[in-house]
Amino acid sequence: MNTAQRCQYVTVRQDLIHEIIDDSFLSQASEVEVTEKVFVPGEDHTTELAEVEESIAYHMSNLKPGGRFHAPALRKQAEGSLESLSKEFERLSALPQRPDRWDEIPTGKTYGQVWPGMDWDERGKLLRHLGVKVEWSATNSNVPIVHLDWPEDVKKKIKSYSMEQAA
Repeated sequence: MNTAQRCQYVTVRQDLIHEIIDDSFLSQASEVEVTEKVFVPGEDHTTELAEVEESIAYHMSNLKPGGRFHAPALRKQAEGSLESLSKEFERLSALPQRPDRWDEIPTGKTYGQVWPGMDWDERGKLLRHLGVKVEWSATNSNVPIVHLDWPEDVKKKIKSYSMEQAA
């Protein structure tokens, strides 16, 4: 009786996997434009506005009868400061308030243009950067079945490009 067991692992040539990934990636994304994510800092002036409001309140309360600025020279100086503070409050209030964000800036190149010039280390980094998962399984014929699992945002770009081309 033969008790030897066959190895359950299958060897697949790397160049064959690469060829299938090339074909799959380029067939789906070759015409999609490459973009770069750029951080755009937001604007928030609430702290500055609060400081100006606090200074305005201080000057207003001290300009009242019995306040610190009862002497004519001090009163005139405080009124001048209050006018400057009021202008600064208006300027700050007019500035935009927006949160930090990431913008995608088109590079003017498609994945079909940049992919061929990349080595496999760079292609792997690109796939990871895009969030693409490469899944494969071997078959009896040693020709692997390869599937690229695309994240939703990349799927939308591919679909958007496909719809533009159909129009």
